[in-house]
Amino acid sequence: MSVDVEQLYKSFGELADAKENAKQHPEAYKTIMKGTKGNASTKRLAAQFISRFFKHFPNEAEEAINSLLDLCEDEDAEIRKAAIKQIPNLCKADKQHLSRLADVLAQLLASDDESEVSVVNISLNGLFKLDAKGTLSGVFAQILGGDEDVREKAIKYLCTCLKSASESDMNKETEEYVLAEAKKIMEDVTGDEFQILMQGLASLHHLQTIQGRQQMVDIIAEQMNLEDEFKVSDPDSVNRISQCVGMAMPLCSRNVHASRFVNYLCQKVLPTLTKEEATNGQDTKESSPKDRKLELMKQLAEMSLFCGNGTNIIESIEPVFVNRTPPSNTT
Repeated sequence: MSVDVEQLYKSFGELADAKENAKQHPEAYKTIMKGTKGNASTKRLAAQFISRFFKHFPNEAEEAINSLLDLCEDEDAEIRKAAIKQIPNLCKADKQHLSRLADVLAQLLASDDESEVSVVNISLNGLFKLDAKGTLSGVFAQILGGDEDVREKAIKYLCTCLKSASESDMNKETEEYVLAEAKKIMEDVTGDEFQILMQGLASLHHLQTIQGRQQMVDIIAEQMNLEDEFKVSDPDSVNRISQCVGMAMPLCSRNVHASRFVNYLCQKVLPTLTKEEATNGQDTKESSPKDRKLELMKQLAEMSLFCGNGTNIIESIEPVFVNRTPPSNTT
């Protein structure tokens, strides 16, 4: 049986007057939860009052959470937003439900209502301030196991969150957890997803060192599958390689070498493209073998600055450019 606004305010007053002894009035709290079954006014009030007194009634926690989550799926967008706003308040006194609630909020990122998504983001950020690792575990759960629409939105939220997080928000343990979970995601990602994830990871404070940049380069190298043969028949292969090399270049330096990428380009990719160019000639497609090869050679030239002084590297690079450079005109 639902309750009306008057009954809700009466129950609210009873609990508010009791202050720290509110737990002695469980029936009043149960009345408030019944408000989620009423009209629009009682639903909005119930959402506020449930979160307000939540900490006093651990035995009613499951019912209270479910009542609030029911409102997050209400047909009325204003009621949904009112309920979503209250979710962080459930975790202020006790964080045991935080990861679960972050998981739910991550699912709601797929809403078509931009104003609702904005409220979801605010609530997720509120949880993040309370417990960064717990919040991100809920987000990761949706990225790894949620629907495609949710996955896409959750990845974007994750990376936006990482870019704006301060050192006080995320300790090294949390950042290492993020890196480990991100590697799981990268086992099956699109090119765009990989690029977004790498942009987010680049913001992690513990990766702003030589060792950190080396970890990032290692991730990119793994994504390129440098041990595999280059498949020229795969139209996405060159794009993927060019994208990965482009991401690796800013990370390379005298201390973080690009040798693996240079060897791969010189020994596996460019020779294969040269053969294709010789076989097919100048392709009429928008991106011909010749064009793709030229773009990769430009990247190779830049990366060759960060390969150290190894003779084997020089021997790999030299033939590529000697064979490409046209003979000089003589008179």
